Amino acid sequence: SSLLYSSCSMGHFGPDFDEGDPILGVKRLTPESLAKLLQSDRRLYYKTPELNEKLFIHYGGYRKLEHLAQFPRLRCLYAECNALEDMTGLEELVELRSLFLQQNCIKQIGGLGPVIKLVTLNLSENFITAIHGLAHLPNLETLILAKNRIGVNGLEDVIELAMTAVQCLDLQSNKVSCVELHEEVLLKMRNLKVLYLKGNEVCKNLKNYRKKVINDLPELSYLDDRPVFVEDRRYAMAFMRGGIEAEREERRVVKKEKDEEQARNMRYFRQMTAEAREMGREKRAMLAEDRYDALTDPTKWGDANRARKKQHDDDMRELEEERRNAPKILVGGKAQIQSEAKFAPPPRTEIKEARQEAKDRVDHLLLDAHNKIERKKASGVCLAVANESACDGPSHGCPANELDEMD
Repeated sequence: SSLLYSSCSMGHFGPDFDEGDPILGVKRLTPESLAKLLQSDRRLYYKTPELNEKLFIHYGGYRKLEHLAQFPRLRCLYAECNALEDMTGLEELVELRSLFLQQNCIKQIGGLGPVIKLVTLNLSENFITAIHGLAHLPNLETLILAKNRIGVNGLEDVIELAMTAVQCLDLQSNKVSCVELHEEVLLKMRNLKVLYLKGNEVCKNLKNYRKKVINDLPELSYLDDRPVFVEDRRYAMAFMRGGIEAEREERRVVKKEKDEEQARNMRYFRQMTAEAREMGREKRAMLAEDRYDALTDPTKWGDANRARKKQHDDDMRELEEERRNAPKILVGGKAQIQSEAKFAPPPRTEIKEARQEAKDRVDHLLLDAHNKIERKKASGVCLAVANESACDGPSHGCPANELDEMD
């Protein structure tokens, strides 16, 4: 330990390391290190600290937030995965909107007095035991405190949440076990829309936890691991009103409503298609009786149709002129435009001729193979007779040239 301390004091680990702490790997957030950070990525940071609105100091091994007053316009601070023990050093960041301090060593919430514009605060995976110092933040909407030690001391650890305007609250995997949380805290959070409580004992201690929370929080849209749909709210309200039988009856009513809605939609669709067919028949009948067509109509609609027809004719004329003036090459014995020879598909007659030629070639090969097989069979019969009768070959009617091939 003394050797490591003397090495740090001598500067062996650089000026960013904390000389007062012999722990290897702990660094200080100095003005020099911040300036080096700003110069490390010109696409992410401005060289002038006052112009930056985002700052990434995560995975740095820092124990304190220091020298951040040079970032007065900072809106987002990412300081997760360090060794921070407290939240001091944020006093000058009055424009801060998002603060990410997860996976540190913070034991209590504090230092947020001037940061009244804060909207998102992430303090998950720390050592926090109680929620204090957030009631003065009127704009705080998202609070993430998962995987801490909140709730060890009972209701007093979470009672301050009732005085906040939080809309998304994440308290999963803590030590909350008191059922008074529902009435004393959750029911008083009128803006609460998203709630994560799984991993706490209160979910087991509170009877009919999910149904009760959904029934008592009308603005809640997401609870733990799945959304809160309209049907879920109806089922929960029916259950709290009349028990399991009322919930079953409500489920039958909901199913009947869905079936009726589907039948109604199908009926509207058939009616719409019938009306479209009838309109099409009337339109064709009117056009058959009308003495004007789309191009001879004297109204403004006819003028528009004639203008479109003229524009189409002009475009086709220009295209034909380009085809005539385009350079031609010789393809297959015919002069074609170079662009057509490269991209256009071959004519249909050429495709038919190519297919017929390929078919004839295959038939010819099959016929040759069949003839060779027949000749070999005949040669084998003659050879067997020759072995038995000592035949010379030609006297038994076997062609001499085929016996030569056999030899």
